[in-house]
Amino acid sequence: MKRLRVISAILALICLTGWLALRTPYSPSQDLPEVAYSAFDFQEGSSAQGEALAGQVRAWPMVTAAAYNPASGILAVAHERKLTDDQLIADLNAAAGFRVEKKAFQIPSGPTCPVPMGVILALPSWLLGGAVGLALFSFLLGMRSVKPAV
Repeated sequence: MKRLRVISAILALICLTGWLALRTPYSPSQDLPEVAYSAFDFQEGSSAQGEALAGQVRAWPMVTAAAYNPASGILAVAHERKLTDDQLIADLNAAAGFRVEKKAFQIPSGPTCPVPMGVILALPSWLLGGAVGLALFSFLLGMRSVKPAV
């Protein structure tokens, strides 16, 4: 009987590790190229020029989206990571006819999260490891031989 419990525990651990290795399901978005977002200052031109430039940028290869905000004068571009910001700036300067620069956003000065990002990312694996350890502990504790009381 004890041998059966040990074999079933080993089999359960093998099944658990197999399930953990295969638990990430396939997603069609994994085949898509990575996308980056860039924002550019477009203060010199009019809002009509900004909208026209956004329309031109949308037609460029490796650009997935472009939008112009006339209130802030920002041209936002979503593009594949292969297309660098330097290439975008050179193409934007050529298309606009004047200097377009990358928008430099201020770093927020408010409170930050006291928990480091590494801890937040590691938390699911810690919880899973604790659950597996607890299950294994309780299983092995049940296998302990108990001497009958005399």
